[in-house]
Amino acid sequence: MKKNISILLLALSTFTMAAQSLDQENLEKYWKYRDQLRKRFMKIGAFPGESIPASLINPNRQYGEGADQSNGSVMQWRDATVTLGYYFIVLSTEYKLLSENGQEVQSTLNELYYAMLAFNRLDMSAEGYLSGNLQAQANPSDLNGFFHRDDVRHEMVLNFVNDPPIAPYSPIRATSIKCEVTGMVGRIMIIPTPMR
Repeated sequence: MKKNISILLLALSTFTMAAQSLDQENLEKYWKYRDQLRKRFMKIGAFPGESIPASLINPNRQYGEGADQSNGSVMQWRDATVTLGYYFIVLSTEYKLLSENGQEVQSTLNELYYAMLAFNRLDMSAEGYLSGNLQAQANPSDLNGFFHRDDVRHEMVLNFVNDPPIAPYSPIRATSIKCEVTGMVGRIMIIPTPMR
């Protein structure tokens, strides 16, 4: 009987240590991807196009016939308000978890403020934009719930000119996967291919 209890305790302690190690690994992975979201997929701020995460970065792809496909990237915002909604969820969950654990929350609150400002900006400029003024400025009297999908301007790419190539995505421990993205109208197809 004592032997069975000892084996059970040993197994439970091993499982607990493995779970703690996995929790730490997932936490590190979260902050790594969260940092990449901040630096690579968006610019945080109050100006047009800022604080709206890009939906997709197509590395080593450029538009145009004869374009050099060996460098550069294509960023796409697509249905940016949907992505912005997911960003609200990430920020609010992050705020809740950080505050419950007594950690610093000010940078999360700042990002949440600018994300909410971005949504209001889309709302306040929608009427002007849809009337044909593609450079419409936010008009506080137009804050009525009618919004357009994004206000990202072509100049936004200048914020990402010197970015290094995107590192391969590895969602599974000890397995590296490179995702090749092919565009289709209305959907994205991700084809995992083994890294060489």
